[in-house]
Amino acid sequence: MKDQVAFSTLNVNLYKDKEYIEQPKSGFLSRTKVSLNQGWQSIVDFTLWLLSIWPYLIILFVGYLIIKRFIKIRRNKN
Repeated sequence: MKDQVAFSTLNVNLYKDKEYIEQPKSGFLSRTKVSLNQGWQSIVDFTLWLLSIWPYLIILFVGYLIIKRFIKIRRNKN
């Protein structure tokens, strides 16, 4: 039995099902429609990102006002 194992062959085949994704047509109007959609999606994503960082924007604005006031007071002393 040990000698027969040395001459054995094991074949393994792995398959992965790929989901079919329909490619947009290559016409000018369909490409324009896709571009406009992607541009709009970018604007929406940017707006949502700005809404998510509002606390940091407030902290930066308050820090800016404090530094501006500190510089103004320091200039008036000289």
